[in-house]
Amino acid sequence: MAARLSIVMVHSAPPTAAAQRVSEVLVGELIGRPGMDLVLIGPIESLPAESTDRLTLDSISGDVVVMAWRPIEQTMADLAAVNFAGHRSPHEHDLQATATANGDRRIFAFDLSSFAEADPILLSLQRTLQSRGVKTFAIGSLAKPITAPSKPVAAKPVTAPTAAATKTAAPNKAEPEGDSQKQSAAPPAQSTAAKSGRIDLDELLDQLDQSDH
Repeated sequence: MAARLSIVMVHSAPPTAAAQRVSEVLVGELIGRPGMDLVLIGPIESLPAESTDRLTLDSISGDVVVMAWRPIEQTMADLAAVNFAGHRSPHEHDLQATATANGDRRIFAFDLSSFAEADPILLSLQRTLQSRGVKTFAIGSLAKPITAPSKPVAAKPVTAPTAAATKTAAPNKAEPEGDSQKQSAAPPAQSTAAKSGRIDLDELLDQLDQSDH
């Protein structure tokens, strides 16, 4: 899961027109910026305990960026006055801060009055977000359970035809032979009939010859 950075911008009247421009650019660039959650609140020193801005500030957990149009020391004092605990954490535009002890909320404070442009602030915020890292877990590191290879399905052996099947099939094979035998036997029957026909004709001719004599 990607880390996110909460940003609190104290919304008060900038001292100059140039400062007003810086404020407008920051708000326009940070709203909806990936990984950053911008919150606008009124001056911290005058937030009523029941106000929406105070409740919004109290709902923030974890590390936070606080930007205001006043010195960082004064901003940290204002946060302490409303019981917003945290440790001033160093960054490239606040090198006087000390390292944060483990377990303490880190507060990256910015004095907006010391900037003539918004770009250096935006770059610093982006680096701060990157320094928090990306919280991920490696899917590839999860070892898959070793499973035994599945046994191949044994092919059914091809069996020779049984004797009964052979006997059953035999008449089908012998049937053409019987037909051929009947067909081969037919010609002798025809020749016998022709022979008898010739014998009868000879006898008839002999009888005719005898009657003539």
